[in-house]
Amino acid sequence: MPLIPPQILAALVIAVAVAAFAAGWKLRDYQADSAELLVLKVKEEARQGAAEAIAGIEIKYTPVNRKLEKEIIKELVYTECRHTPEAFQILNVSLEPPK
Repeated sequence: MPLIPPQILAALVIAVAVAAFAAGWKLRDYQADSAELLVLKVKEEARQGAAEAIAGIEIKYTPVNRKLEKEIIKELVYTECRHTPEAFQILNVSLEPPK
């Protein structure tokens, strides 16, 4: 049985490694493309569902012709709030717009 020269054996091993790498790279591209297509499909389905939901909204105008009976406005009054003049100065400085 004749032996294969080491140069040819090394060339075959390199060729097989390159072919395996190329096949793996192509498979990765196919997987990335299929994932991208899946994302696009889901986006389109979501867009279509939103469009159908918006199209199904009915706008009804119902005028109300009654007068206001009673309006209650209650403002908070802080009777127990006591600050020193220094505290008021700090508060006023903090409320000023930035320069």
